[in-house]
Amino acid sequence: QAEYWLEFVRAFGNEAPVLLVGNKCDLTPVAVDTHRLRESHPNIRGFHALSATGYRGKYGREFGIFRDAFVAELEKVGEVQPWFSDKEFAVIERLRAESRKNPFLGKAAFDDECAGRGIDGERRDEFLTLLDQLGEVIHFPEIYRARGFREYLLNPRWLTHGVYTLLYSELLKRQCGELRRGDVSEILKDRTIEDGQGNVLRYPEERLDFLIWAMAQFKLCYPSGDGPGNGASDQWIVPDLLPSDQPERMEFDAQREGALRFRFRFERFLPRHVLNMFIVEHYRDIHDGLAWQHGVHLES
Repeated sequence: QAEYWLEFVRAFGNEAPVLLVGNKCDLTPVAVDTHRLRESHPNIRGFHALSATGYRGKYGREFGIFRDAFVAELEKVGEVQPWFSDKEFAVIERLRAESRKNPFLGKAAFDDECAGRGIDGERRDEFLTLLDQLGEVIHFPEIYRARGFREYLLNPRWLTHGVYTLLYSELLKRQCGELRRGDVSEILKDRTIEDGQGNVLRYPEERLDFLIWAMAQFKLCYPSGDGPGNGASDQWIVPDLLPSDQPERMEFDAQREGALRFRFRFERFLPRHVLNMFIVEHYRDIHDGLAWQHGVHLES
């Protein structure tokens, strides 16, 4: 899918330099027509065939070449990147060490760690924002305000693996994207996952609500109208797993006369997640629950 992501960069990345990486080259040759791709995407700086499982062994040299190329491109960007002080780096190292023990850290513990190194007030908030942008700490202000959650996520792989386990579960596929709170427990209970860095990820019952809220923040799901309401839904809909066919009980024919019609044409690139995000953002306007993978019936 190299061309898809190259078009994505063209549309949203302002022709940013690109290093193409083909993984699992130890299993099968990575065949990419780089000459043809460079004709249409001159921002490609190089191609690297790698094997993530062999970065310390057989493919160590190839990873070294990729690292040097990556650093060289970063240096060309100029000094527009954030700089951290020694005290801030000490906090980052402390957080990384903690993440190997527990994927979560209480807000009070984070504040104390920062205060102990003279980072507080507005600077602490700016520091937290940078850590979130870098993926060192994941926090959702809306979840903290609306749900009273008081912990930060130190290991983003806990979230990634948890979400993917749900989205690719046979149960959720059979239910065509209808996710109940009990389903989350059923899919993840007693499950331990290794994140590739030697950390064992566990999903205790008290963390599962955060996982669902995070999915909603990323616009991967929305609360079902069949839930209890008042923001406390225990049923959710994942648009990407809805039935692909348009529902038969549509009322468009009866309402067609005098209705406004809009046709949108995207001549270059339409990210495949756009419609799903649109459905999530407008879930309150969905008429009679009529939504499917490729469309949605909204109230007028």
